[in-house]
Amino acid sequence: LSVKTALKSIFRKSQVRSISEKFGLNLNAQIVCLSPSQWLNCFLEMLEVVPEKFHPS
Repeated sequence: LSVKTALKSIFRKSQVRSISEKFGLNLNAQIVCLSPSQWLNCFLEMLEVVPEKFHPS
């Protein structure tokens, strides 16, 4: 699963682009290639911008 595909399941397309630029994510890489700090940044961004009802369970 690519980083782009995984993030698009949670964020809007424009948010995915913004997050990738902000945290230096390679959207074409596999999701398992993210570092712990990149995971943390994505998680904190989700808490900030995604309504709670859309959080993955």
